[in-house]
This record gives sequence, C-alpha cells and structure tokens, in this order.
Amino acid sequence: MALVPYSNTLIVPGVQNAVVSVSATGAASYGSLHADLTMSLSDPSRQAQASGFLSSVWRDIWTITFGDLTGLGYLELQYAVDGTLSSSASGRSTPNILSDVWSPTISTQSENVNLTGGDQIVTMPQFYMFHYGESFNVSAQLSALIQLGTGNGAGSVDYANTATLNGIQVFDASMNPVADFAISSASGTLYGPDGIVAEPSSLSMGLFGTAVIALNFLKKSPTKKRRG
Repeated sequence: MALVPYSNTLIVPGVQNAVVSVSATGAASYGSLHADLTMSLSDPSRQAQASGFLSSVWRDIWTITFGDLTGLGYLELQYAVDGTLSSSASGRSTPNILSDVWSPTISTQSENVNLTGGDQIVTMPQFYMFHYGESFNVSAQLSALIQLGTGNGAGSVDYANTATLNGIQVFDASMNPVADFAISSASGTLYGPDGIVAEPSSLSMGLFGTAVIALNFLKKSPTKKRRG
C-alpha cells in the first residue's frame, strides 16, 4: 500500500497574517483507495484564497475470459465507500470517485461520481466495453478537493475508511449476464464477482499507483473604486 502523509502550516504568499493549515493522508492498493484531507484558512484581511487536492489511484491490467467466448463484452463496476465531509464559513469540500477502462483497441471510457458522505454503494453509471481474451487497463481514483474562499474557513474530506471495489458484473455483447467469468491480472490480484478476492503477496509499484497532494494559493484582487 502506498501511503502519503502530509501535515503543515503555511503562510499565504503576499497576504499579511493569512495562514493555511493542511493535514492529508492518501493510500492505495489494488481495488482499494483511501483519502483524508483537512484544511483551514485564517485570513483577517479577507484577501486570501486556498485550495487543496488529494488523489489516490490504483491501476491494473485485466484479461476476462469465459470458455471460448470472444469478441465484445461489457463490464459493470461497483464500489463500497465510507466517509464523511464537512465545511464551515468559506470552505467547500468535494469528494469523488473516477473509474477508467481502456485498451489498444478501445478508447478510454471514463466515469466520475460525486460522493455525498456516509456509507454508499456506488455503481458506475457506464457499462465499460472490453474484448474477451484481450488485455485492458482498469483504474480508479478517489479524490478530495477543498476550496477555501476569503476570510476564515475550513473543510474536511475523510475517506480513510476506503473506497473498495466490491462488485464486478460481466455481460456478453447482447448484455446477457455472464456468471462464471474469470479475470487474470498483471498484478496477480484475484478478482471475482464480489470485487477483490485476494491481493498479491508482493506489490508492483509500476501498476498499482500511489497518492498525491497539490496546494494552490491566490490573493484576491482589490475591489475597484469609482468616483461618485
């Protein structure tokens, strides 16, 4: 599991007495993501703005087979997510989960779902296309965005309890369900209808991903004054 802990108190450049506090932890393993971001802004002059973005990502390569079936198939992915979000004053907190599928023969298929906090079962709205017996890439990203306007504000996105792949449904070209499919993965992770069956004993960092954080600060432009 990749773990990115970060904690700091920063002075907003160019704004007197404006301070941002940040605490973040992101982690990723095959089929499982964690993201926990908290920020606060103290800005007596009401001239500063700040934002923070935390992203955890995993990626694997799958090959789906069902007997001697070939050609086009469809894939439905489901995630169990558990988290909280809060904001106060000028703060705004936005978590989301993004899932991608792509291959050399099928262009990138991407779907994004905003999260609302609490326990959720998220079924990605799109049926992803693939070809039976051909390898394709699958990835997921759990993101937390906090935006703090001028003045004092705070925000928190706590999905440290994970977003976990917990459902895989496979269909044939006519959208008939395929029950006894098999998934082989480049990582060695075992997947089945209930998502992750078992992770590999050793992790391939080149495949499974990591977590990153980015911060941005702005100084509000002075309000123009006109002659009366």
